Parts: sequence; C-alpha cells; structure tokens
Amino acid sequence: RKIGATQSTIVAYNVPTGPIGASAFLSVAAQCTAVPLDPGITEADAFEALTSCGVTIVALFRDTGGTDEIEKAATKANIPIKWYVIAGKNKPAGWFSPEREEVSPSGFSQLPLVNAANGIGLLLRTSGT
Repeated sequence: RKIGATQSTIVAYNVPTGPIGASAFLSVAAQCTAVPLDPGITEADAFEALTSCGVTIVALFRDTGGTDEIEKAATKANIPIKWYVIAGKNKPAGWFSPEREEVSPSGFSQLPLVNAANGIGLLLRTSGT
C-alpha cells in the first residue's frame, strides 16, 4: 500500500541477493502478484517480461546493481517505477522501505493488503526451453 499497490497490482522487481531478495518476494507475493527479474536481464528481455506479464508497477532497489536495464525497459513501457532503499546495519537482515511513500487523499485503509485466496502470487518468465 505504501507504493499505491492493490490486490490486482502486478509488481516486477530486480531480485537483490541475500535476505533482501527473499523478503522482497514474500512482501510482494503476499499482497499482490510478484514478477521477479534477474538483475542481469537485458533491456529487451526486461521489456518483454514487463509487457507480457502485464506489470503495473516496477520496484527497484537502490545500490544493488542490475537496475539500469529494467529502468530503461519500464520507462519505454510507461510503467511507473518505485524505488526502495535497503535499511542500514541497525535494522534486521532483509529490511527495506520505499524511498517515498504514496498516501491517497483518504489515507491508507486500516485493513491489511493481502493477496486473495485464489489470487496469483508469482509470475515467472522462462526461456521456454
């Protein structure tokens, strides 16, 4: 909700290594649909993944590498990009937060955002081979 996501949102993100990658997947898939992208993906492949999966928000982690090509592809596809920062050493492993939170005019609902019981938690694009 802090980036304007709803249950129907499809979020693609660069997968950082370590606990952040695991935490990012669990955070997204529990609330909407996750489309994890390899940080080494090319712009062309990122564009294909974003458009074929119907991605509505791209989340990128600052200072993790592998964001340039995804950022270019998202811009080309006119998909909004939300930036995340990884917490410093004083926070638990896997802790991250949005660089800028979005607040609707009515504020956030007090109800938790959770994926529907029959919702899609994960979309993976494979090579098909």
